[in-house]
Amino acid sequence: MARIWVTPLHGRIPYDEPALRRLFEVHRVTPQLQKLFTHWYLPLCAWHERAGIAPARLSSLLKFLHRVDLARPDIPENQVLAELRGSVEAGDRCWVMDARVLAHALALRATAHGSTTEPPPKETLMMSNWHFVKKRTADPAGGAVYVNDDHTRYRRTGGQALTAEAAFQHQLAARGYPVPRVVEDGTTDDGHVFVVEESLGERSLHDMALEGLDDTQALSDTVVDLAAEVGGRLLRAQAAHAAPAEPDALHAWVRTAGWTNNVFAENPDLDTPRMRAALDRAVAQLAGVPLVPGHLDYGLPNVLPAGVIDWQHHGLVPLGYDAALALEIIPFKGGTKGYLASPEQRLRYLKALSEVARATTGQCLSRHLGPYLLVTALFFLALMRPTDPARTDKHLKWHYRRHLLQEVLGQYERTGAVDTARFPTLDDYASRHSAPGHP
Repeated sequence: MARIWVTPLHGRIPYDEPALRRLFEVHRVTPQLQKLFTHWYLPLCAWHERAGIAPARLSSLLKFLHRVDLARPDIPENQVLAELRGSVEAGDRCWVMDARVLAHALALRATAHGSTTEPPPKETLMMSNWHFVKKRTADPAGGAVYVNDDHTRYRRTGGQALTAEAAFQHQLAARGYPVPRVVEDGTTDDGHVFVVEESLGERSLHDMALEGLDDTQALSDTVVDLAAEVGGRLLRAQAAHAAPAEPDALHAWVRTAGWTNNVFAENPDLDTPRMRAALDRAVAQLAGVPLVPGHLDYGLPNVLPAGVIDWQHHGLVPLGYDAALALEIIPFKGGTKGYLASPEQRLRYLKALSEVARATTGQCLSRHLGPYLLVTALFFLALMRPTDPARTDKHLKWHYRRHLLQEVLGQYERTGAVDTARFPTLDDYASRHSAPGHP
């Protein structure tokens, strides 16, 4: 089905020849359009509707195809072709009745059949080598991710946020960060942003962790060691490019990294003097820690053996906030990731990163885990409050994350540190939450 939009599906749909001839005579369409309608568009309509086409609809379909063909661009736009390919490979059939997208499919078909008078630009030809991977849900402007034939490059589309991300990634690459190198970026004729970057590989450490599971949830030592190696490379690059410390920089980090405005808007009962005092204590505890360009969504799914991907939510962070928490954040998922890091693995990982931090800045990362995890607990509660009362699963996760934030707050108040090994799993929490007498 992937090339349905260039070639016919299964040949023409059988209809009464005299009836079709009368239809073509009434609408005075060219022989070329007659053939296009019979051999290309009707099979697409049958695919779209998963059934035959009623004879009574032939006239309206022919008129629709005629209007679309008249509006067909000479050269198809890259962004629309990318959307089209993504729709087809995702099994979305709606584009068959979308005049704008169908016009570009016709333009591509004309190009493929040599019926245009000039060759398409290089970028249009290259788009035939891109394959849809997934939609980009985090970008307000939408967009998608594509990979080329040999999986050496990825192409992302989106809005202006993608432009800022590409510029930031250019800076990181120049500073020696382990990030994908951006090889091309720009704006298409219809105003969409695209970025092409080198692939760092196809398997994240999250993928490798799942592949290495046996009968237990034990995380592979190989994954832990790879995470420490990549995290160390990131820390070295960050430490070499500390940013000037602004007076409110740490408070700004708390607001940005913790999504505190959203958390308190959705959970106003948590916006208390007690919570504010703990956050102020965290900021005071981090005074003197270098601020560096950071990821803000660091974890094993975004880490590959060759580096770190997905820098959309970047910003200034205290040194170590990204890499130091890669294993500590796993319990926030409640055991649903499929794997868990043992205390020994967490200790070994943190020790490796602390050695890098001490060698580059003299900092001891273990002293900062308490403040970091307090902010992280806020982050994991952001955007969690469900709006549908019927979604009991989402309500359970929301209450679970609220419980974890309160657990972190209590630990931090008592000791200034946080032990994520004490977190209940989501299943444990659910069993207690549904027990008789539980509030």
